[in-house]
Amino acid sequence: MAFPSTGGQAMLAAALQEAQQAAASVKGEAQSLHDQSAVAPEVTALDIIDTFSSLKTRLDRLNALAATAGMSDYARDQFDDPALDIGVEFSAMTAAIQSFLDWVDDNIVKSVSGHIEERLIEANDTITAKTYTISQTTGMRSELNALIATID
Repeated sequence: MAFPSTGGQAMLAAALQEAQQAAASVKGEAQSLHDQSAVAPEVTALDIIDTFSSLKTRLDRLNALAATAGMSDYARDQFDDPALDIGVEFSAMTAAIQSFLDWVDDNIVKSVSGHIEERLIEANDTITAKTYTISQTTGMRSELNALIATID
C-alpha cells in the first residue's frame, strides 16, 4: 500500500475553497451584467453571451465539486452554523444559475438553426452589435437579482 497523497481533509478544504471562489465570481459577474443592463440604454448580445458562457462553466464546475465525496458534511462542519443547511443553499444557488441560463436561452434572439444573433448588418452596410434595451432585459435582471440573493 502506498501513502495517500490526495484525498482527505486537504482535498475537501481545497474543493470548498474553490466552490466559494466560484460562487463569489458568479455573484460578481451577475451583479456586473445586472448593473450594466439596468443603466445603459442598451446591453449587447455579446455581453449577455459572455456572462452566459462563464456562468455555465462555473455551474458545471460547482456541480462537479458538489459531487466530491464528503463535501456536504465537510462544508457544514466548516461553517459551524446549525441554522445553515449548506445543501439547500448550494442547491438554491445552482438552480438560480440554471434559471438565468434558461432565461437567456429562451429570450435571446436566435436563427432558425439556433445560432445566436450577436451582430446586425444595417441598411448602410454597417455592422453593429445586436443590442437589448432596458425593458427587453427586465426579466433577465429579475433572474440575476434572484441569483445574486442566493450568494452572500
